[in-house]
Amino acid sequence: MDTKSKKLVDATKKRFADGSLSDHKVLLQAYQDWELAKEKGKEKSWCFKNGCSNSTMEMISGMKSQVMNSLKQCGFVKGQSSTYYNINSANWSVIKACLVSGLYPNLARY
Repeated sequence: MDTKSKKLVDATKKRFADGSLSDHKVLLQAYQDWELAKEKGKEKSWCFKNGCSNSTMEMISGMKSQVMNSLKQCGFVKGQSSTYYNINSANWSVIKACLVSGLYPNLARY
């Protein structure tokens, strides 16, 4: 990767990190930003501008749908809209708590 491309990637990561040092936040912010661009039909230009792969973002979107469908099938979530289940999707404190609680069993191993 040339110096210009590396600087672009670093600037994009910094923007998505929003002051945090978390790669998880970078990925979440990038995905949420991509979803907004997709609603406007501008996902491909968004990916080009931000150095992302549209096919990878589409794959992540598909996995998100699969997880939601699995949760619905097993009765963990009901048929409400995704807005209902994403009420805390912008609350970084709640997201960090969920990530840490999900990783907790593996923290003591390493």
